Amino acid sequence: MAFKMKGWSAGQGTGSHSALLKKQEAAMKLQKQAAMKRMDSAMDKPLVGNQKNLPKHLQEKIEAAPTKMVKDKSSMKRMSPGDGSARTKDKSTMKRMKDSSMKRMKNSPMHKDPDPFFEALKKDPNLRKLVEERNKHKKGTDEYAAAQNRINKAYENTKRHNVKTETTSKTNPVTGRTKDTTVETTPGIGTETTITKRKKDGTITKQKVDTVPSDYYEDEDATRSKQKQGKDKEFGTEDDKKKKKKKFKDTRVGQFLGVGQGDKRKKRREENRKNKDNKGKGGPFARMKNNR
Repeated sequence: MAFKMKGWSAGQGTGSHSALLKKQEAAMKLQKQAAMKRMDSAMDKPLVGNQKNLPKHLQEKIEAAPTKMVKDKSSMKRMSPGDGSARTKDKSTMKRMKDSSMKRMKNSPMHKDPDPFFEALKKDPNLRKLVEERNKHKKGTDEYAAAQNRINKAYENTKRHNVKTETTSKTNPVTGRTKDTTVETTPGIGTETTITKRKKDGTITKQKVDTVPSDYYEDEDATRSKQKQGKDKEFGTEDDKKKKKKKFKDTRVGQFLGVGQGDKRKKRREENRKNKDNKGKGGPFARMKNNR
């Protein structure tokens, strides 16, 4: 009959337990020695630069000084006191980081090209209404062209539709000089009148250009530009005299005096007459007349 005694284990009192302990201690010693060798190989500190020319006792002190291990992505680098190798970074990695950051910045929505529709909308807030108005009419009509020309102007597109030009010329029978008048009408944009004066031989002496914007552009004013040949008596050179200004009727003084506003005055008078005629209608005296 077998029984177990308290405090006794198999192998107690024999040499098996002590042998196992000895093996474990030997293995631990071997591991420590291997680790120390690796540390020694890693902690070896070579002399740098002209340190080999120093005396032996100084070389021994430098070699005995502790070294620092610095981690790098590619490999482990040693840094001795006074050596700035750990602070320096690889140029290639820095370039890669810059390139990747620049790509991310370019692809980000903040750095993308602006939408041309919203840029045009800033110049003409009625852009959506113009598109709707254009789609109501057939292509080729003046109404379609007027809306499309305004859209193109908002997009800074120089193309214009249904532009009409009329040119008339007058010749002085005595001097032989001619006066050409060209009127260019662009639907939805306005009119441009160019008056050119020529000598008998055909050389230009003066040129005047008057631009009148459409009623759609209330903020724009009519302008007048003049160009006259200078002392060299040749037109189209730097010596020419040039002037560009508003028409007198569009200036504050002209508007105060009512210059060039004959049509507006006529409309105002007609409205005043209608209002006067309508004042006597519909009163109590009118009812008495009707009852008679």
